[in-house]
Amino acid sequence: MGQNPQNDARAAAKTAALNLLARREHGRCELQRKLRQRGHAEQVVEELLDDLAACELQSDRRFAEAYVRYRAAKAYGPLKIGAELGQKGVGRELIDSALNQPEVDWSEILLQWIRRRTGLSDEQHFDQRSADYRRVLRRGFSHQQIRQALRANRSD
Repeated sequence: MGQNPQNDARAAAKTAALNLLARREHGRCELQRKLRQRGHAEQVVEELLDDLAACELQSDRRFAEAYVRYRAAKAYGPLKIGAELGQKGVGRELIDSALNQPEVDWSEILLQWIRRRTGLSDEQHFDQRSADYRRVLRRGFSHQQIRQALRANRSD
């Protein structure tokens, strides 16, 4: 039995947070929500999150970068991923930085997805090409990125 209920509550919250972080990176807002859902007090959670960030056990920067790589690997575009990160409480500056990681080549990701999934080409009937184009837009790529990828696909 613990000697101080507040220390026990903090230890329980820390254990829960570390278990979550051991599985994957979490953003601060996401981790806060999960800990609150598990019944941990707001003040305990806030103090714990500050401590975890200070020790770099939790980092919104690392979370954003990992999230971008994960979603980009599934061929989602920067517009969609940026919006998702914003909904997860990540700040605009961190989102922009994560989306501009040098190892993420949006043009190549889009081109590979187009070749695998849509077969977009000039020979397609307009209706099919239009539907495929909208499909790519929904994945979070800009009109400019799509046009560039289509030009690259034609020249190969």
